[in-house]
Amino acid sequence: MEFMTIVRPVIASCIVLISLIGNFLICIIVKRTKILHNFTNYMLVNYSVAAIVAALFFYPFRITLYFLDSGYWPFGSIWCKLSISLAPITVIVYSQSLICISYARFRAICCPLKPSLKPKLAILSSLTIWLITLLLTIPYML
Repeated sequence: MEFMTIVRPVIASCIVLISLIGNFLICIIVKRTKILHNFTNYMLVNYSVAAIVAALFFYPFRITLYFLDSGYWPFGSIWCKLSISLAPITVIVYSQSLICISYARFRAICCPLKPSLKPKLAILSSLTIWLITLLLTIPYML
């Protein structure tokens, strides 16, 4: 058996595992540490949730498909459609979360006398991001 056929899946699995551990830790730390309950960190948690979704439901299946190298999708047609739709979902959520974080930083620097954005707004923004993203990706799921 070729060396790289063993090493590549192991490395890919380690990357997915490290991603899961790191993003779960971000969520737990922000939840448990009261001083971290602010708009920026809540949006960071939203970013981490999207990364967890990708690490659990997208990357393992795409990696498996890559290593099968036969073009055959062994997980069924429904999971094929869901897996394909998860790529744009996570990318849109990543980018929109970063835009919200950037706006909060811009506002903190350029308008320091205005009150900071509240954590409730971050929760509302996160829910809105996910809702709009799911609505935008419905065609991928059909």
